[in-house]
Amino acid sequence: MIKRQPLRMCVCCRERDEQRNLMRFVVSDGEVVPDPTGRAPGRGAYVCGKPECLEAVLKKRRLGQALKAGQGEAVEKAIAALQQAKE
Repeated sequence: MIKRQPLRMCVCCRERDEQRNLMRFVVSDGEVVPDPTGRAPGRGAYVCGKPECLEAVLKKRRLGQALKAGQGEAVEKAIAALQQAKE
C-alpha cells in the first residue's frame, strides 16, 4: 500500500503539490525565514520552485503577505541560492 503524502499549496501560483516538493518558510522573531527541515514551529507558507513564483516572492513580497510578517533578507538569500542552483 502506498502512503499518501500531505498536499500543500504554493502561495504564488496556488497550485497544490506534495509537501516534500515545496519549500517552507516560517515566521521567526517577526521575520520570514526559510525552514529547510520543515519542522520549525509556527505559521508556515510554501513556495514551489518555478522561476516565476520565486520572482513573485521577491518582487511582490508574497510570503510576507501570506504570513502577515516582514520578509527578511534570509528569504532573499535563500531564493537567490535556489535560482542559481536551478541555472
